[in-house]
Order: sequence, then C-alpha cells, then structure tokens
Amino acid sequence: MKKRILFICFFISACCTLTAQSTFSFKLSPTLPIANFSGNGGNDVIFFGGEDACATVGFNAGLGYNYAIAGDNLKLAVGVDFFYNSIKKSVDEKFVFLQDYMSSRFSYINVPLMVGLNYTYPINFGTWGIYAEAMVGGNLRFITPCIVEEDIFHTTTEINCEPSLLPSGKFEVGTVFNELVSIGLAYNYLGSKAVSGDNLFDGVRLSSYTTKKRMNTHLLSLRVGIYFM
Repeated sequence: MKKRILFICFFISACCTLTAQSTFSFKLSPTLPIANFSGNGGNDVIFFGGEDACATVGFNAGLGYNYAIAGDNLKLAVGVDFFYNSIKKSVDEKFVFLQDYMSSRFSYINVPLMVGLNYTYPINFGTWGIYAEAMVGGNLRFITPCIVEEDIFHTTTEINCEPSLLPSGKFEVGTVFNELVSIGLAYNYLGSKAVSGDNLFDGVRLSSYTTKKRMNTHLLSLRVGIYFM
C-alpha cells in the first residue's frame, strides 16, 4: 500500500514538473504566397509548362508544443500546421471554353510536421519578450482536383494530383506578452517537387502527367498565438 502511495505521489510530482516546463500553443494567420508559389497566370502556370503555382492569399492554423531544455529561455519546439491556398481564377482562362463548367478548381493544402528550437528573450521582468524559432521536418502536400462537368453531354473531366511528402522548414520571429499571447512573422518553406497525376474522363483514366518544372512552396504568415499549459 505504501509503495502504491509513493508511486502515485511520484507520478503526480513528475506530471507537475513536466507541466511547469511545457507550453502548448494555438496559432492562426493569413498566408501570403511568395516567389514561384505566387504568380499571375499567363503562360507561366505550372500545369501548362511554367513554374508559377498562382496561389491566392490563404490561411494557416497550427498547434505547437514547447518544452524547456535550458532554463526558461531555450525550448524544444514541436508543431503541426495546416495551410490552405486556392488557385487564382485567372488560371481558368487557360481552359478556354471549359471554365464556365468548372465545379472544382485546384487548391493547395500543406500539412507540415516540424521540430526545432525556440529562444525567448524576456523584457521588462517577463511581462513581454521577443522570440525566434527555427524548425525543420516533413510536409504532406495535397492538391485538390480540377473537375469540369459539361451539362449538354453530361460528361465529367477530372485532373487529379498525387500527394507528396516533402522536406520543410520554418523561421519565425515575434513578440510574446505575459507568456499568453504572441504575434509573429514566419517564413515557411514547404518543399519543392514536380506535380504528377492523372487525367480522367467519366472516371476512366486516359493518361498520366508530370509537370515540366517543380512547384516551389514559399509562404509568409503573420501569426497570432494563444499559449496555455
């Protein structure tokens, strides 16, 4: 009985210590595509031989976990994020007469899981501080299919894209208030790889394709976060 009580006390003590050293966070942000992940369409669209993804401004939601490894300033950081950006409607012009029948357009979904370090420098007795965070990991890239439904002959044409696992990285700087709320600017590199997939007609695979150039995913995000134990 005494051993059980001692074990329970030890377990509770360990949990309290872990909680005191760790912090969870939830962050939201708009995302701005930059470099070749942006673009205005024209002849440089990646699906037609160019290198521009023509992504629109999107959004990001992420969960993070920080564990203190050297005092309260240096922490191990682990995070998983969800990024969503659709493709610009100007790209529809490349499909000429089919654009009026599109029921679904390409959209870019990225889900990176990364690990790294977070360093926070306290200012004014800890009421606020500045931080820098660097992380690396892997990103799952998904591209939703483009679907064209023609009403006269009741046919469906679909261009789908295979998911990809890519290396990723992030660097973020910002300020945190009372260890509860943060505002930061992050640069996100979510991998580089050509897009591959199939062309389908009424569910029947007609051909496969691979883009001539790689899709490079670069995003800036202005992140607002909430921290909790």
